[in-house]
Amino acid sequence: MNNMDHNKILIIPAAAYTEINEQFIPEIFKINDTGRMNIISNMIDLPLSDFDKIYIVVNQRIDEIYNIKNMLNVQLKNEEFADKTHIVVVKNTRNVVDTVLQTIAQIPYSKFGVFIKDADASFNITELNNENTVYTYKLEDVKEINPSSKSYVSTTSDDVVLNIIEKRVISSEFCVGGYYFNDIKKFVDLCECVREYDKLYLSNVIYYDILRNGEIYRTEQVIRFSE
Repeated sequence: MNNMDHNKILIIPAAAYTEINEQFIPEIFKINDTGRMNIISNMIDLPLSDFDKIYIVVNQRIDEIYNIKNMLNVQLKNEEFADKTHIVVVKNTRNVVDTVLQTIAQIPYSKFGVFIKDADASFNITELNNENTVYTYKLEDVKEINPSSKSYVSTTSDDVVLNIIEKRVISSEFCVGGYYFNDIKKFVDLCECVREYDKLYLSNVIYYDILRNGEIYRTEQVIRFSE
């Protein structure tokens, strides 16, 4: 499959990290033993060359306290994907869906697919496809995990998602924090339908789309996962 015939953007929402303590920067923004900030280390095993643009989203208050945007820009100078990576600052956000919608509202887009990745998860994907996809891993393949923090999926024999639910174990297959929507405009319209709810996850948006619109989502297992 030729993946370059479908433009894609990557959004990494990190605006939920709002704890304020001037002595203790949130873990996701700390520098690790590799010399990289954790949030950057967690994205390097993705096929970043497949994305036209990359957007890292941070909370305005956290940025004011820790100067996160500047720190990220300094870090990115050493990365080959620096030229296409942008830092987006949002002021107030209720949930990850709201964060993503605020981000999309600030960027130019037309016929794009959008990949949304949890900031604190690290997983390996060698190639992206052009289908709506939930990226997953198996519970039995992970040594340490907090199972109550994940969304779980049940599928047909050919990996079509039947159900996806937050923090309830309905199968051994859980989402690693990677979601691909192949039409950004349809994704925005879909999110607007459910945006009124405060407690909202991407799994809720996907399940709504399956039930309401009969949309097809497939699962694809990643090569490696850690958090």
